[in-house]
Amino acid sequence: MLKLTFSELAKILQPYINNNSSQPKTALEIINQIVDDKSQDLIEYNENTFKNYYSGKSRITRLANRISGHLDQTKFDSYLSKLDYGALTSISNSLKKYGIDDARPGSVSTICAKELIKIIDDATKRQNTSKNVGKIAKKTSSSITQDLSSVGSSLSDKIEKRFRQLYGEESLADIYYSLIISYGLKKTINGQGMVSISNDRKFEYTDESIKDYFLTNPLRMKTIPLLICTEKQDGPTNVYCCEITNYSDRGKWTHIQYKVIGQFSYQLFDENYAVFGVFNDPRSGWGENNRTHLSIKGNSLLQILRDLGD
Repeated sequence: MLKLTFSELAKILQPYINNNSSQPKTALEIINQIVDDKSQDLIEYNENTFKNYYSGKSRITRLANRISGHLDQTKFDSYLSKLDYGALTSISNSLKKYGIDDARPGSVSTICAKELIKIIDDATKRQNTSKNVGKIAKKTSSSITQDLSSVGSSLSDKIEKRFRQLYGEESLADIYYSLIISYGLKKTINGQGMVSISNDRKFEYTDESIKDYFLTNPLRMKTIPLLICTEKQDGPTNVYCCEITNYSDRGKWTHIQYKVIGQFSYQLFDENYAVFGVFNDPRSGWGENNRTHLSIKGNSLLQILRDLGD
């Protein structure tokens, strides 16, 4: 059986939520109905954030952590059970595509409530697991997260503040980040550097929808944080968090100038490749970290660093 995500469940329910309401309002209504009436203030609605929850561009990890322990399965079950038979039948058929074969019009409201509880619980467990991994990694490395300027300010907060200063509402830092793995990466000078990537390796390991989004306007690359390090076989010690200061395509190459905001140990990156959305073949041990390329991840680097305890 395939595991449902919040985004997938929201899209199944959307036609029947508040007269086919907007994406962020659909996500909000689903959460409103699963959270008990006394704890609605924990939801902290933000239109852009909930739109990303609906689309799947952002995970519900932080939201799940807030509302966990304040869920009301019966309330959600009762809410869905009021839909007409046709709607319940349609929802049942959609769930069967995910291997939920026992979905029936008479039971689908209960099944959806249980699935939603499971999604929220899994998100909470994932956050706690990530934090534990981060704590363990910190004990084994003296340079997991190194703030390059102000001690006491977390790396994620520094990145978020910097991109808000630069791009305001146009910043996509809470949705995407770019990753460059480069063989023989040159040392930065005064915290600044440049790297060139062959265009046949640009946007490798990138979802097609994300690739298309950035190809239509490559300068969007500047509105998201960049992680950069050398190939794994080069023995990297750190991963650098950067802002892209200049982006240009020239012939068969893309040239990127960047400025370092902070850094953390390569060990943390390597041990949590799945959390960072980085491909790795567990059988061969070979993955993105071994190949020079540029990719864009549909993951919030800010949230990842917070989950790992930066």
